[in-house]
Amino acid sequence: MISDRYVLTAARCIMGIKKTWTVVSVRVGDWNLQTNPDCTSSDDTECASPVQDIAIEKITIPTNYTGTGSPAVKQDIALLRLARKIVFNQSVAPICLPLDTTAWTTYSTESGSFYESGWGKTPDAVGDDNKWNYASEGVSRAVCRTQYPHADIDEDNNICARPQREQDTCRGDTGGPLMYSHTDRAWYLVGVASFRKQCAITGEPAVYTNVATFTDWIIDNLEP
Repeated sequence: MISDRYVLTAARCIMGIKKTWTVVSVRVGDWNLQTNPDCTSSDDTECASPVQDIAIEKITIPTNYTGTGSPAVKQDIALLRLARKIVFNQSVAPICLPLDTTAWTTYSTESGSFYESGWGKTPDAVGDDNKWNYASEGVSRAVCRTQYPHADIDEDNNICARPQREQDTCRGDTGGPLMYSHTDRAWYLVGVASFRKQCAITGEPAVYTNVATFTDWIIDNLEP
């Protein structure tokens, strides 16, 4: 979520689904998939605001998106415009875009520290009802190319990162965020989960779309 009307995801989440399926809405403010609202106390006295399900008004995908049928998936990003504004609260807030990373002296796409989140596969289950947040670290593109020799990993399009624990992004987390916590205390969306070989394997890198490459495209496609 990058504003009260726009959400970023992977293009494959839109273009790679079954032809009989249609992406119709976005849910924000969810933590536990089995409860609404989510509560932190057993007596339900400390609860977050209810989730918000908002219809999608428009979907924009780069014209040169190569598609899931290609071994080198490029421009794997999609911009979703919502039919109404998201209501921000303690559980729902937008993440910053990396409009200018040149001044980030501690930032490196190949060795930096990142955070990920999602409900994807764990070692013991197909998915999880609770959203996971966990640390990951950047991986050099040279190493990443050895894991994905046919994917044409490059600096402009891709960031590779691996988890520092067993849980990692999986098929259910495609389109999810790779986040960077800057010294200005803001959180930045630096990557969008694109693809990976396996799930829940410590040390196995996942590939993310490099959001910084697409900030001009994002801004050019925003509407009032």
